[in-house]
Amino acid sequence: MEVVKKALDSDDTIVRLYECYNKRTATELTFGKEIASIVECDMMEQGNVPVEFEGKKAWFVMKPFEIKTLKVTFK
Repeated sequence: MEVVKKALDSDDTIVRLYECYNKRTATELTFGKEIASIVECDMMEQGNVPVEFEGKKAWFVMKPFEIKTLKVTFK
């Protein structure tokens, strides 16, 4: 995980992470609060590809050396 910050255009939280071992990786993130929604976006915080989540956890796959930006809305 490289960045956790407030989104530019809302009260959402931006999480940016990257895969550094050149491996396809099943990833699980656990947050300190319940998630209301979580989407994958680009580095300019545009886009809304849904990410699977339940409660405080989110799941997705990282490709080798991929950079992923997530926009999280908490309950």
